[in-house]
Amino acid sequence: MSGQVQDIRIGFAQAFDDEIVRRGWTNDEMARFLATSERQVRRWRRGETEPALRTYRRIRVQLGWVRAGDEPPARAVA
Repeated sequence: MSGQVQDIRIGFAQAFDDEIVRRGWTNDEMARFLATSERQVRRWRRGETEPALRTYRRIRVQLGWVRAGDEPPARAVA
């Protein structure tokens, strides 16, 4: 993994963790909110993995990082 990719992953993890803490949510609450497992939320918060694009977009909308209509449409994969 390149240093730039690792920096981006860590940046997401830190922002995601900060937002969960700021809102006073638990990993379980966030997992239910995003329809995923608590373990997966923990891994995102630690920067071990990053969410798939579809999930990342849902996180951004749900946390208010972007408005629902502002997301660009997903490109079809040929």
